[in-house]
Amino acid sequence: MARARPQLISAKLEKPYPTQVTVGLQEVDLKRTQWQKLKRKEREAALDNHWFPCVLGPIDA
Repeated sequence: MARARPQLISAKLEKPYPTQVTVGLQEVDLKRTQWQKLKRKEREAALDNHWFPCVLGPIDA
């Protein structure tokens, strides 16, 4: 039986919107606090080295 392969794409995030589909509000708040402490280069490196499932929505939403 064939295994499903994830479709990985790179995309620029203009406005990231945290969702609560898989995490709770406290975790979202914690991650936001941690993210705000990072410098620009650290944020870029963190995103380059971390992939996550997301839903690609309309551009003008």
